[in-house]
Amino acid sequence: MELIDGVQVSPAIRLTPNLRYIVNPDQMRFPYDPKNIPDAFVVGAKLSVDLFTLAGFARGPGSL
Repeated sequence: MELIDGVQVSPAIRLTPNLRYIVNPDQMRFPYDPKNIPDAFVVGAKLSVDLFTLAGFARGPGSL
């Protein structure tokens, strides 16, 4: 399961947090390891910067 949403910090900057819950992860790196890998809860974030909007060459979302 993956949950993604975003926050428009300014017309040129967007912050997107990322939450994931991984059930029964793949064990390809250690295929002969007798232990199973436990489920994982992963938290991350992505910062997107539109350089054209930041420099004033384009309009960002929400501007008229």
